Amino acid sequence: MSPPLMIAHRTPADRNGCQALVNSGANVFEVDLMLAADDEIVLSHDIPFLTSLPWFRHDGLRLMFGRHPSGPPLEAVAELLPPEVEMLLDLKCDRGTEAFRLVRKLLTLELDPARCYVSSKNWRSLEELEREGFRTWRSVAHPWALRSLLEDDAVPGYAVTVRHPMLTAGPEGSIERLQRLGKVMAWTVNDPRRANELVAAGVDGVTSDRPEVFSAMSNTVLG
Repeated sequence: MSPPLMIAHRTPADRNGCQALVNSGANVFEVDLMLAADDEIVLSHDIPFLTSLPWFRHDGLRLMFGRHPSGPPLEAVAELLPPEVEMLLDLKCDRGTEAFRLVRKLLTLELDPARCYVSSKNWRSLEELEREGFRTWRSVAHPWALRSLLEDDAVPGYAVTVRHPMLTAGPEGSIERLQRLGKVMAWTVNDPRRANELVAAGVDGVTSDRPEVFSAMSNTVLG
């Protein structure tokens, strides 16, 4: 069994911050993406991050990419991270044509698909990314979406990422049933004990805001 993915929910703005998370066990860093009105890619999260990078312009609680002469901004963000870690690009535009426009914009950037996971609630918009070699995750935030997913035996994608309270263990639990469809990720887990319970139940990855969660998971895996 492969070690679980330990996904840092918020990417720090500096290499030292990223390295500190890696030292705690994090091996994937999440970046949330949206589209601005002019179809520029926007970094978005509850708490602004990456503000120290000089080519960002700030718009309220959103961080908007400006044009950077040396290359695509996401490529520059990737360079902040140690080479051994991967990125999770969480697509926040998941409705209608906007979801597909974001995907097409993403494909214009010089990203290495082998280093990136991409998640969205709109799994149909991810098919083009799959064809280009990206590993895609269908994001599930609501019980009705989970029920629908469990009734669908043909869901494409590398993995499913689910809000952790909806994940249950046991022969008839949602974790085992989801494993029939692919890998299972849990978000956002800030209790170390809960994180280890999920991994013991077969979850393949955990997203967290807290380094101590990754430390606890690392100790369990190594122990």
